[in-house]
This record gives sequence, C-alpha cells and structure tokens, in this order.
Amino acid sequence: MIRIVSIEISGRTERGPFSGKLEFENGLNVYSGENAFGKSTAVTAIPWCLGIEPMFGLQNNDPARFPGAVRDAITLDGVENIPVLASEACISIERHDGACLALRRAIHGGDREKVEVTETKNHSKKVTVLQARKETMSDETAGLQRFLFEWMGLPRTPLMTLNGRRSELYLENLAPLFFIDQTEGWTDLFALQVHRYGLQEVNEAAVEFLLGARAALAHRFKQQENVSAEARLKGEAAKIRERVESFFNAQGWTLAWSTRGSSTEIAKRWGEAKLSDIARKDFNMNVPAERERLTKRLASLRDALAKMPAGAADRGPASQASQEVVDLTTKRHEHREELRQAILQLAEQQALLETIEHRIASSKDVLKLKVQGIGRLDQVECPTCHRELEPSSFQLTQQSTDSVGAHIEALEKQRVLIRHNIAALHAEENRLKHALSEVDDRLLAADRALATVNLAVGATRESLAKIAGDITSTEKELSDLTAYMREMDALEEAVQRWLSEVHAVAEGMVDRSDLKTRVVKFEEKLRAQLLALGHSAVSKANVAEVRLDDRYIPYLGPRRLRSLGSASDHPRLVAAYVLALAQASRALDGPHPGIVILDEPQQQNPDDRHVELFLQFLVSASKDTKTQVVVTTFLKKDEPAKLREAKVNVRELPRDRHFLELVPGPGGKRAGTRNRS
Repeated sequence: MIRIVSIEISGRTERGPFSGKLEFENGLNVYSGENAFGKSTAVTAIPWCLGIEPMFGLQNNDPARFPGAVRDAITLDGVENIPVLASEACISIERHDGACLALRRAIHGGDREKVEVTETKNHSKKVTVLQARKETMSDETAGLQRFLFEWMGLPRTPLMTLNGRRSELYLENLAPLFFIDQTEGWTDLFALQVHRYGLQEVNEAAVEFLLGARAALAHRFKQQENVSAEARLKGEAAKIRERVESFFNAQGWTLAWSTRGSSTEIAKRWGEAKLSDIARKDFNMNVPAERERLTKRLASLRDALAKMPAGAADRGPASQASQEVVDLTTKRHEHREELRQAILQLAEQQALLETIEHRIASSKDVLKLKVQGIGRLDQVECPTCHRELEPSSFQLTQQSTDSVGAHIEALEKQRVLIRHNIAALHAEENRLKHALSEVDDRLLAADRALATVNLAVGATRESLAKIAGDITSTEKELSDLTAYMREMDALEEAVQRWLSEVHAVAEGMVDRSDLKTRVVKFEEKLRAQLLALGHSAVSKANVAEVRLDDRYIPYLGPRRLRSLGSASDHPRLVAAYVLALAQASRALDGPHPGIVILDEPQQQNPDDRHVELFLQFLVSASKDTKTQVVVTTFLKKDEPAKLREAKVNVRELPRDRHFLELVPGPGGKRAGTRNRS
C-alpha cells in the first residue's frame, strides 16, 4: 500500500516563479475551498505524474487536462495573461515500508515524454528518468508503469485484446476505481476506463485485480485464450475440411467432413475414424491390396516383355488395342449421358427447392396473419365503383390455423427430402465427372498404344509395343496411388495435429473458488457505504437486496442501482463503490494501492439532509486510518468546525488566495496574488 505525501505544481513566468503545494496525512484528508481555487488542478497532477493521462481520453503526453493557468497564461499579483514560460507537476508518495518516491513531470516548456523519478530509502537517494508513455510496460529499464508496478508490488496481469493478442492490465485501467475525477468520474462507474487498448472484459478484470482474486483473473485469461483459440481452431478446421473434401472429390467420392458446432464437438466427430478407414469402408479403397495388385501386374508385364512369351504373335495385339479403344469410347459416351441426366435432375431439384422455400415463406406469412387476426374480409367493396360485394361470391376457401401449420410442417419435410436428393445428386455428379476424367485419361493412353502397335511391323513387335503400353499405364496407376497415399498421410497428420491442439486448449482450466468469498466481502462493504452516504433508493429494509452481478455492476433486487434514486445519487453510488472496493481489498490482502481520490463529491448540490449525511460520512471515514482518502470539496459556514470537533482532518484553503502564487522574493515577503487556475 502507498499514500500520497504531497502534490506540488510550479512554474516560471516573466514576473518570477510561481508554485502551489498540498500536503496529506494518513487516513481521511478533506480540503475545502471555493470554486476556482485550483483544487482540481492539484488533483490532476496525480494521474499526470503517474503517466496515466489516457484515462481522460487524451493522447499520450497531452497535458490538456490542466487549465490554461499552467499551460499558457496565468494571472498573478493582479496582472492578467502573464505568459507561462515553463511549468511542472510533482507528487511524493510513500510506501508502507517507509520508502519514498518523488515523480516530477513537465507540463509546459519541457520534455513531457519523460518523468524524473527520485527514490529515497534508508537515507539513500536514487534519481532516474523514465519514459512516461512509450513502451511504458514492456520496457524493462525505462518504462514508468513497469517501474511503478514493481515499486508498488502490483502483480502483472495478462489479458487478451479483442483481436486475440496478449496484452496486460495497465495502471490507467485500475485508476478509475480509486481516482474519481470531477468532470467525468461521478457520472458512472468506470467512466474513465480506458477502452482504447481493446482489452477484453477490462472492467471486470480491474475489479478482480483490486480484490486480489488472482485465481479468478487466471481463469478469466484462460477463458479469453480459449475463446481466441476457439476462433483460430475453427478457422483451421474450415481449411482442413476444404482440403479433405477437395481431396475426396478428386477421387470421385463425396465426403461430408462437417465443421458444425464447437471445436470440441468437431474433434469428437473427427476422432471417431481416420480418413484412410473412411476411404476403405465407404469407398472400397484398400490401399495395400491395390498396391499389391499393381505391383504384381507390373512385375508380370516386365517379365513378359523380357522373356517374349511364346505364341505372342497369335494373340492379335492390334485387335486387342483397337477393341480397348472402342470399349473406352463407348464407356465415355455412357458416362457423358449419365452426367447430363444427373445435371438435369439436379437443376430440377434445385428449382423445386426454391419453389418450396417460397411456399413455406408464404405459408408462414399467412399463419402469422391468422394468429394476429389481420386480413379478415368482414366487408368487401369494388375498387372502382365502391359497391359492396358479398365475400362468399369469391368462393374463398377457409383455412384454420392448425391446417396452415400442418401444411407448413409437410412442406418442411418435403424440403428436407429434396435437400437430401440434391446432396445425393451432387455426389453422383462428382462421381461421374471423376469417372469420365479417368476414362478420358485411359482412352488417351489406349489411342497412343494403338498408334504404337499399328506402327509396329510384325506380330511379335506389335505384342512388344502392347506390353510396353500396358507397363506405362500400370506405372502411372502406381504413381497415382503413391501420390494418393502421400496426400492421405498429410491430411491425417493435419487432422491429428489439430485434434491435439483442441485437447490442449480444453486442459489446464484454473480454479476460481475464492472469488465468491471476495465478492461477498465487497457486497458487504458496499451495502454499508451506501447506507452511510445516504443513497435514497437504499434503506435498512432493503439493503440486503444490494448485490453485484457477474460484471460487478450494483443491483438492487432485479434493477440496476444506477437507474434508481435521483441524479444526486450517482455520485453517492460511485463513492460507495470505490470506498467499499478499497476496504474489501484491504480486508482480503488485495493489491489495492490504498488511496482513494474523491474530487468534488458534492458537485450535485444535494439537499440539506444529504449534506448532513455527507458530513456524518466524513466523520465515520476519519476513523479508518488504513486507507488514505483525499476529498476536495467546499464546506459551508460552520461545517469545517463541526468536523474538526469530530477530529476530522479538514484543511480550509484561504478565500483571498489561490493555489498557485508567486514565490516569495529574496526578502521573504509574499506578494498578494490572484489567479484563475
């Protein structure tokens, strides 16, 4: 845990240097001052020196959150629009072990990209210059946030971005839960949360971080990794399916290698049988037997070619080659005719399916009109002469709602049947195209063999040419079989690798059993704070109904607490939430930094009853010295005195002076000042 020791803003003008400083103690610190004194200017120095200005929606190193008095021109000693030559902010923070840190960063006229860090511990001092924003978490030597996380003892927490990349929870993601800014912080919870990093579930992760729910954060990150992995695995599965179906289609087979459902469901289906087993069972592709057959045939042909079998001249090689060409030509015509018929049937079935789709849509429209009672013809008139007509003369058929529903059901069954027919016709078309391609290849080889045989002189040479052609054809078949086996092995390897990744993703989930205990403690503290601050929708009778949903949004019963009460209750809800979170974190040994900044919590100008409740809350909050709470506000009349009597640390800022003043001259005399900061 840490505490803020002091905030200082200083600068230089042509009339001399100016500065302003606020100091803080443990526990509750209430600074009371009128508007335009510069309280918010001072408080803005905290996120600026911590390098988390993006929480205000600013670009890196943009000091626009500060007023013009420290960036442009200031009014001092009654003189307006004095140009500011340079200005800087410095905050001092102290760690629980006594180590101190001074963070100094230029606002105007200096290098805003760097922060001067002075670390003091055990009377030793170390000064380093760190990068305020550039690679602030990843830079091991010069990153400011990396240094602050280590110095404060905050654990580094991974989160996934929306595009599936690994990132981290940054300090500006945590700050909206302990730094409540006057301009935006009171409008709603997480109003200043930085979403530009695209971190998934960053609000929930920030709450779990400060509660110390490390197991829940690990579980959340694992789930985010799984979601990202699921999308990646589904994409890879689609590519594998395309490869598998393309490969099977090339063999003339149709395989529905589905990628429906989750990756786990896909893996269950894909793991039931290997692709080679499917090819053997469903398509009679026995690779070892086919390889053995071709090998034996090739050996026999080569042996015949070498030994020149007796009686070769009597076998009529030319007539055999010629007959093979005739047979293949006939088979090609048959396949073409079958393919033409299949394509025609497919077109008819697709047209029929389109018709049924229109009929189903029309029938559903009719059913909807009947159910809603629209379109009943109680009175009919002619569109031209406007004469009343008798509806019965149109011989309309009356249909009940049940009959229309039964008709739709019958059409849907017919649609399913037609879709099955279309799938079967697609498979048949694919098979015939592949068979036709094979016949074309064999016919081309047979034509070449016939031409070779015809060129040979004598029966013996014709026989030799025929055997040589058969050898070439058999070698090609064997080569195709080898390519088939190689591609099948590659596909099965890809499927097995994908299945292994799915199983790896499904393993290693993290237990998050302690989260419930931490959330219960948070809810307990939140109920107490809402009662203490006087939220108008929460009473002792219903406070037990206050709960947090899965996203840690407060609910009262079934309704969001933000939607209940008046506009002035929004700041009370925000204050109660951040204070309860700090108390719960401390009770659970969470990594909350131990500070809460509440800038102008009374800005909604509540009624007298709620002013009194706010004062009572300050009294009760002053008893908690373990969490440093800084409240900047404006207390009226005798309110500061009442709080001091209750031992509340209240500091009234002078009415005739402002936060930024000219630094006293060499003589020690402070000039009267007046500025708008």
